[in-house]
Amino acid sequence: MKATVTITDENVAGLAWAVKLIGLSLEETVNPLLTDEFTCFQADYKDEYVENTLVCWKLKNRASVERTLQ
Repeated sequence: MKATVTITDENVAGLAWAVKLIGLSLEETVNPLLTDEFTCFQADYKDEYVENTLVCWKLKNRASVERTLQ
């Protein structure tokens, strides 16, 4: 799957700093970050990680909240 993501200006600044520091491309920097982040983001993960993460997100509407709670 090929995807395009729009990154906020705030995150662009942080990523630009990291890319320059470590000498990897933006893709080589972002993909491992996402891999690390989503390793624990699974329905059967036995920790509060998923709940803690979802609490921080602003969901779009009540239907999204109800689906997530299920």
